[in-house]
Amino acid sequence: ERHKPAPSRALADQPAIPPPDASADRSELRAQTEAALTEMTSPGLIDAEATLRVKRPDIVHAWWAAFPQRADDLEASAALTIGADSLYATGQASASLLKSGINEIEHLEAEYELSGQFDEPLAQSTRVAAQVSASRMEVGGPSLQNPTASLTYGGRSGTLQVTADRVGIVDTLNAAGDLRITPTKNELRLHQLSLGINGSRWSNSSPASIFAYAGALVVTPLRVQSPHPETPSFQRLRLAGTISGRPTDTLSVDIDNVYLPPFSEITGMAHTIGGELDGELRLQSVWDAPRLVGDLSVRRLSYDRRVLGDARLHAEYAVQSPDLRVDGSLRTTVARVDSLAGPDLVPGGARTVDPNRISLSGRVRLPTSMRADAPAQASKLPPDETLDLSVDVDRADLSFFRYIFEERVSSVQGYATGPLHIGGQFRDPIFEADLSILNGAVSLPLFGLKYQIEGDVEVDRRGIHPKDLAVQDEDGRATINGSLLFNDYQYFSFDLSSTLDGITVIDVSESEDLPFYGHIRASGPLSLTGPLSDASLTSDAARTTPDSELYIPVSGRSVDEDSGYILFADSTGQAPIESRTRRQSILGDRPEGVPSFVDGLNIDLNVIAPDESTVHLVFDPLVGDVVTVVGSGRVQLQRQGGEFSVFGNFDATDGTYLFTAGEVFVRRFSIDEGTISWDGDPTNATLDLNADYRTRASTSGLPGLDDFSGRIPVTVQLDVTGRVATPQVDLGLSLSQQNDRNPLVGSESLDAMLNQPARTTEYATSVLLTNTFLLTTESVTQDGTAGGSDSSNRLTTAGNQLAFNSVSQLVSSQLNRYLGQALPNVDLNFGVQGEDPDDLDLIYGVALRLLNERLIIRGEGVYTGNDSASDPNAQQPQGPQGEFVVEVRLSPSVSANFFYRRTAEELTQNQALTTSRGAGLSYQTQFPNWRILFGRVFGWLLPDDSDAPEDDSAAEPVAEQPVAPSDSSTAPDRRR
Repeated sequence: ERHKPAPSRALADQPAIPPPDASADRSELRAQTEAALTEMTSPGLIDAEATLRVKRPDIVHAWWAAFPQRADDLEASAALTIGADSLYATGQASASLLKSGINEIEHLEAEYELSGQFDEPLAQSTRVAAQVSASRMEVGGPSLQNPTASLTYGGRSGTLQVTADRVGIVDTLNAAGDLRITPTKNELRLHQLSLGINGSRWSNSSPASIFAYAGALVVTPLRVQSPHPETPSFQRLRLAGTISGRPTDTLSVDIDNVYLPPFSEITGMAHTIGGELDGELRLQSVWDAPRLVGDLSVRRLSYDRRVLGDARLHAEYAVQSPDLRVDGSLRTTVARVDSLAGPDLVPGGARTVDPNRISLSGRVRLPTSMRADAPAQASKLPPDETLDLSVDVDRADLSFFRYIFEERVSSVQGYATGPLHIGGQFRDPIFEADLSILNGAVSLPLFGLKYQIEGDVEVDRRGIHPKDLAVQDEDGRATINGSLLFNDYQYFSFDLSSTLDGITVIDVSESEDLPFYGHIRASGPLSLTGPLSDASLTSDAARTTPDSELYIPVSGRSVDEDSGYILFADSTGQAPIESRTRRQSILGDRPEGVPSFVDGLNIDLNVIAPDESTVHLVFDPLVGDVVTVVGSGRVQLQRQGGEFSVFGNFDATDGTYLFTAGEVFVRRFSIDEGTISWDGDPTNATLDLNADYRTRASTSGLPGLDDFSGRIPVTVQLDVTGRVATPQVDLGLSLSQQNDRNPLVGSESLDAMLNQPARTTEYATSVLLTNTFLLTTESVTQDGTAGGSDSSNRLTTAGNQLAFNSVSQLVSSQLNRYLGQALPNVDLNFGVQGEDPDDLDLIYGVALRLLNERLIIRGEGVYTGNDSASDPNAQQPQGPQGEFVVEVRLSPSVSANFFYRRTAEELTQNQALTTSRGAGLSYQTQFPNWRILFGRVFGWLLPDDSDAPEDDSAAEPVAEQPVAPSDSSTAPDRRR
C-alpha cells in the first residue's frame, strides 16, 4: 500500500527523535527507532526532498575513489516521506556520460518508487518499482547497446525484464521472469529468453527455474535452442545441476550441434570460422574444492572455407593444482572436397581441404583470480610462464602463409612436420620448433611466379628461421636463410638473405601496376629486410641470364602527375605515413592507410646484364610502340619512398626500333649498335642508337628516273640521340646493294644523288612516309614552268601513295602483333609495299626458335609481283628474293650458319635472279681494351699468368653516378 505525504507542518513543531545510544547493538538500535516512531502522533513525521547536480566530478572522485572520474550532466532528485508505520520514497537520476576506469555508461536514465510497512515483515510489505536504461553500457564485460531493465515487486513476488539491442555478438536480447521469495527458498522462474545472433534466433523451449538456498544454487534444466541452418535439426545449449560445496553436486553444460560461423566474430579473425561444436562441461563442488572436467569437439573445423579437420579438446582442473591439463588433436580424414560427406558447415560451402594431423598435450596455469584456494601442490611451470604445451606436428598445412601475404599470394601448398613446444604467456607465447617443409609450392600471380619449396626451418619466440631453404622453379633455384620475425606478435618483418641461381624473379608479359616487368631470370645475392608494409629488397651484384627481357614503361606523363603508373604506391597516391597503424594481430586485417607488401616495397637492385640480354622501352604496348635493344650492361633499379629510379648503361648490339609519325606511319628499324643510359628518371633515358630501315622504294620523284618503273633497294639510316622525351633524330639514305654493272644508272652516281647534303633528309623522310621520292621540294617544284597541272598531279599521287602505304603498314603492324602473341616461339613479320594497289610486293620475315634458342631457323625477303602484266617496260625481276638461314649456337659466343640466298640485279635491265649457298662460323666477344681481346683469343698459347687482367664482374652500385663504371660504359666491339 502506498502512503501519500501528510499535510505539511512546520518542522519546528515536530518532536525531535532522540539520538540512539552509541553502544547499542543492531537489535537495540532498531527497537529504539521503532519506539521513537511510535511516540509520534502525526502521520507526516518526515517529508523531505533533495536535488543533486554535480559540476566538478574530478573533485568528488579525489575525495571518494568510487565516484566516477567523469560525470557529464549528472543530475538526481529524491523525495522521502516517513509516517508512524510506513515509508514512501521516489527518485530519479540522469547523466549523459559516466566513466570510471574502463567502465563507461552513456545517456543513463533511472527512476524508482519504494514503499513499506514498519509493522510487517520486510519481504512481505515492501513494494518496489524501478527502471534503468542507457544508450550504451560497458561495465566489466561486453558492450551493451540500448539496455533496459525493469523490476516490480510486492507481496513476496515480482517480475523482472531485461532487453538490449546488442550484447557482444548477440544482436538482440529479451529476458523475462518471475520472482518469488519465501522463508525457505528464493526462486527466479525464467519464462522467456530470446537471443538474436547473426540472423538466427535462440530461445528457451520451456520455462526454467533457478532456486537459491542458504548453501546451494539449483538450476532446473534450462534449454536454449535454434534451428540449424544446414541440417533438419536444432542447435541446443543445456544448463542444469547444483552448485554447492558437496563433492557430489555437479553443474552440467551440454552443447549439441552448435553452428560456429555466427560466433566467429568473437575471435576477431579476418575470415569466417566454420564447423559444428559439441561438448560437455562438468563442474563439481564449486564452493569448497572445485573440479572441472570438459570435452569439446568441432566437426569439420574450417577457416576461410578451408576445411582444417576435426578438432578435439579435453581439459581437467582440480583445486589441488593451479594448472589446467589439456589434451587435443586436429585431424583430417579426407583429402578432397568431393569426399566430404554431409553438410560443409560453412557459408558458401567448403572450397578446399587441408590435410592436417596435429596432437597437443600439456598444462596451462590459471590466473590467481580463477583459482578456488591456494593449491596443495606447486605448478610444474616456471614462475614467469603460463603455457607448457607440446605439439606433435605430423602434418600441418602451409596455407596459413597465404593470409600473411593475402594481397599477392594466390595459393600455398605443402606441409610442415616436426616437434613444436609452446611456452611463455598468453600475450607473449614462446614457440620452439624444428620443422621440415615438404612438397611446398607458392604462386605469386602479380609477378607470374610459381615456386617449389623444401627445407628445414626453426621457430622460436623471435620468429621463423629458414635454414638453407631450397626454392626452385623450372629454370633455376635459390637458397634462403634468415628470419621472418614476429615482433611480439603485432606484425611481421623480414630479415632474409638468399643466393639465386638462374631462378625466375618476374614473368609478366604486360602490367600497368608494376614499374618494370618482363621475363627475368637472375643469379647472385638478394636480401629482404624490414616490416611487411615497408620492406626493402636489395642486391649489390645480381646477374640476369642472357635470355632475360626487361620492360620499362615510358609514359608521356610525368611521375608527379600519376605516381601509380610506374610506382608501387596504391591508386590513392597517399604519401607514406610516419606512424603506421599496426594490425591487431599477425593474422588480423590490414588497417586502412597501411600499404600492402608490394605497395610498400623498397627496391635497390644492382643488376648486371650479360651478352644477349634484352631491354624494352615501352611507349605504347597496344600498337607495339617499343624500342627493343639486345646487348649487355649494368642497370640499378631503385624504389625509395614511392619514387622509382633507374641508373646505369645498356650497350646495344642488336634490336629493333618502331618509328612512328603521328601514330599513323609505322616503320620498324633494325638497331645496329648504341647505348641507353639512365640517370634517375626511368621514363626519360638518354639514347644513342644507330638503326636502319631496309625497303624497296619507287624511283618516282628522283630527277632523271621518270622512265624507270622498277623499285630500288635502299636503306634509311636513323641516328637517335638525346632524351626519350625530346629525342634528336638524324636521317640518312643509301643503297642497300651497290652494283657497278648497272647500265641504266650507275650505283655510285645514284648513291651520290641520294646523299646530297641538302637532299638526304628529304629523301629519307619521303621514303619513310610514301616509299617514293615524291615528298621533296625538288620533286614538287621541278618543271614548275611548264604549268601547275603536273605539280598538282604529283602532289595528288603522293597523297594517294601516302594514305595507301600508311594504312597498309598499320594493318601489317597489328597483324604481326597478333601473330606474335599466338605463336610465342615464332617471330613473324609480314607487310606489303608499293604505290599502286594493283602492283604490290609482299615483304616477309619468319624466325623459328627451338631448343632454348640454340637452333634458329629464319628467312626474310620480298616477293615481287608480275609488273610486266601492267607495264611491258617493267625492269624488276619477279618471284621471291631474300635469304634462308639455319643458325646453330654451339656456345654463347660461337655459332655456325648455313644459308641460301636468292637476289636480283635491281638496277639493271636484266630480270635474272642469282642464287648462292654457303656456310659460316661466327665468334662474338666484348672487350674494353685490346689487351683483354688478345688474351682471350691467344691466351691458350701463352704461359699461365695469375696477374693477367680479367673482366671484373663485381659491379659497384651505379646510383648517383651519371657515368657508369668501365665494365659497362665502353661500347662493345664485335669481331667475327
